[in-house]
Amino acid sequence: ADGAPADISPAQDELYAILDEVLTVSSQRELSDISTELQSIQGLWKGLAEVRFSVDPTIERLLNRDRNLRKTAVLVIEEGTTNAVRHGSATQINIVLSSNESAGDLTIRCIDNGVGPVGNHTGLGTTLLQSTAQVWSLTRSADGFTELEVRLPIGPN
Repeated sequence: ADGAPADISPAQDELYAILDEVLTVSSQRELSDISTELQSIQGLWKGLAEVRFSVDPTIERLLNRDRNLRKTAVLVIEEGTTNAVRHGSATQINIVLSSNESAGDLTIRCIDNGVGPVGNHTGLGTTLLQSTAQVWSLTRSADGFTELEVRLPIGPN
């Protein structure tokens, strides 16, 4: 009917409240290997957004060896995915993990089909990125995709 978007809003707010609870519990639990963590993120969004991952086997081994890096990477991926769906209304999210050994960093790219950054709002996600990333950016491409790129420092193993 006429007011369909307004009718959906309370249900959407309830869904986001439930999701916040799930993410809070998720952040307090013990981490699994990176493959299991990524599958968990996919499962969380099933039916709302298609989440795909591209992870080089070398990166997978690195993340499984370095618990702190793995935890930070998972937090960044969860935050990027949540924001893409929640604020950007994305239905497709591609996450690419790569490494630049000479720069000593892990690069996480979250590319989605959402509406992109709106305004200059600073929230918890921005705080997380500022406290963990060497460099990060959120951009909108000419072809209509939004990209969050985050570089995390790789510490000595």
